[in-house]
Formats: sequence, C-alpha cells, structure tokens
Amino acid sequence: SSDVCSSDLYFAPSFGSGHFIPTDFKDGKSRQSLEYEMSDSIEKELQKFELPTRTDFPWVTTTITVFGVVLSALHIWFNTLSTLPELWISATHFAGFAVICALWYPAHISLKQSKVALGIDVLIAMGAVACLLYIPYAEDALYERGVKFVTSDWVFAIMAILIVIELIRRTMGWFIPVLI
Repeated sequence: SSDVCSSDLYFAPSFGSGHFIPTDFKDGKSRQSLEYEMSDSIEKELQKFELPTRTDFPWVTTTITVFGVVLSALHIWFNTLSTLPELWISATHFAGFAVICALWYPAHISLKQSKVALGIDVLIAMGAVACLLYIPYAEDALYERGVKFVTSDWVFAIMAILIVIELIRRTMGWFIPVLI
C-alpha cells in the first residue's frame, strides 16, 4: 500500500523527496481546510497587535499616498543628483515621515474616526513641516552665532523632539518614550 497510517494523519510519499506528506485527516478534513482554520485563528490573534489606521477619511489616504510617492521621489533625487546639505535632507526625511505617521496613526484607537483628533494630528503634521522650513531659514544664523541657540531655535528643537516622541509612542508603544 502506498499510504502509511498514523494515529491522526494519512501520509503519502512525496514524489522525488523521499519524505511523506500529510494528505487527509481521519475526520475528513483536508489539509487545506485545516490550514485555512489555523490561518484564520492566527490572523484573529495577530489583529490584536495591529495599529489602528485612519481609513475613514478618503482625503487622508489620498494625502498619505501623495506624500509617500513624493517622498520616495525626493529620496531617489537626494541619493542621485542632489547636492543639498545633509541637514536639509534629514529634516525633509523627518518631516515627510512625520506627516505620514501623524495622519495615518491616530493617537488612540478610540480616536480613529474623530474629526477633532484628526485636526490635532494635522497640527502635528504642520508642526513637523514647520520644523523642516525652519532649518534652511535659521541654519546660517545659527552657525554665525557659533551654534548658540536663541529662543526660536529652542522652540523648534523642542517641538521636533516632542513630535518624535509622540509618533514613536503611537507606532511602538510607551517603551521607547519612557526610556527617553
């Protein structure tokens, strides 16, 4: 006989490998149906760990898509033809991903559909863009002062740090912000 019986599985030889593979279970379930049941239960278990995302506002998903495409194109340009200072490139990288993150991941799952929370997240995104715009504006003056911060430098530096901490909290949880 080509089948070898086990207590729970029927095995058939796998052609060319010399191994036996499970074919059907005694209760009549196929291997594929069991894999589907297992993948369905695993998927439900993994959904507990997924971050809530904003998909209820079409303009948000469109904005994120456009930002992603533009940011990708900018990174290709930065790495091939650009001669911009590294500080400007880093600031663009920070602001672009901060905008995407602030719009895509709400502060809490209960705020996923809140227009007020979305408004606050738009302000966070605009704050990241303001930090980006401040860099080229203030860079020369900062170096002329011998890298001594004035009030506006402190405001934008602290704002950037707070934005980063909040976005890390949204995407990674409290562990890293507590370490900071």
